Amino acid sequence: MKQPNPSQNFHEWSADVALRARSPYSIIWMFAAIVLSLLFLANFSFGVLSSVRAYVGGESRWSKAQKDAVFHLQKYAITRAPQDLRRFHEDISIPLGDHAARLEMNESNPDIQKVRQGFIRGGNDVDDIDGMFDLYRRFRQVRFMRQAIQAWESADRYIIRLDETARTLQREIGSPAPRPQDIQATLDEVSLINEELTPIENQFVEALSEASRTAFLLLQAILFAATPVLLILGTVLSLRILQHRKRADDRVHHIAFHDELTSLPNRSMLAQQLDHALSRHRRASTRLAILYMNLDRFKVINDSLGHDAGDVLLRNPGRRAPFRSGELAVGCLSGQASTLQGVFPAKKVSCRPGSTLHTYRG
Repeated sequence: MKQPNPSQNFHEWSADVALRARSPYSIIWMFAAIVLSLLFLANFSFGVLSSVRAYVGGESRWSKAQKDAVFHLQKYAITRAPQDLRRFHEDISIPLGDHAARLEMNESNPDIQKVRQGFIRGGNDVDDIDGMFDLYRRFRQVRFMRQAIQAWESADRYIIRLDETARTLQREIGSPAPRPQDIQATLDEVSLINEELTPIENQFVEALSEASRTAFLLLQAILFAATPVLLILGTVLSLRILQHRKRADDRVHHIAFHDELTSLPNRSMLAQQLDHALSRHRRASTRLAILYMNLDRFKVINDSLGHDAGDVLLRNPGRRAPFRSGELAVGCLSGQASTLQGVFPAKKVSCRPGSTLHTYRG
């Protein structure tokens, strides 16, 4: 089976597009579409980079809140002041809010309002949430995002442990007879969680940094590749459209000023050429002659041999006219195209009739 040629397919496609582009503004609309496509790509690129930046900022808030939560929880174990416990809950609500948003985004049909509420609890800007949601849903299977999400999931497990440990500590301190050894064991657990979270946070930061660099390079490559491709495509299609319109205009002009059967200039063009010849010879103070030739007994041939034979006869005078280019104009005058007329300098008239008859008799 013969494989299709891509260049031939493109040639046929571009020709079809040029044929369909009948509007005189088609080239303008085409380049407007190219500009809009590039603007769309640029806007998409900026949106992706802005969303990655939002995650980097969210990680910074997440890390600071986690460290502050550990600090206030340890302080609460010493002072047992309610304000320290309240500060802990305020701090831990930031990673817990991001945790809730991530769980909702993992759903097959996530509720964007729940995602929004979770990210707002995480201290993220409202204007960044839609982009963060789209980036997570569209690119979570891409390597750099998958690594960041895996680090996020691991960190969330430690955050849940930290929140549960805080509840244990609160119950122990609020009991009638708190035991110092249990409180210390709980603090040791808090310190262990904090230590194990540090490398995970660094992993998350590195993954986001790689995501930012990779996204920038990838989107930059797409823009640099798409721009010349779209411009070349637009240029090629524009040239094809212009060529098609020129052929169409030439065809219309030919139909307007030429006889359909013989393709000789018709009465209108012959009149224009005669006007030009008169003006030229008037300026040169020379004379002009017109040679008129009629095809005798054409009706007899047409009636006896048929219209097809008559058409063949009508075409012959135009093809066999013995007139040199630039010397005269030849055209059909009668409605049945059985009459020819030629225009040329008068000094050449004497040799024309005999040579012309000899041509047609031969």
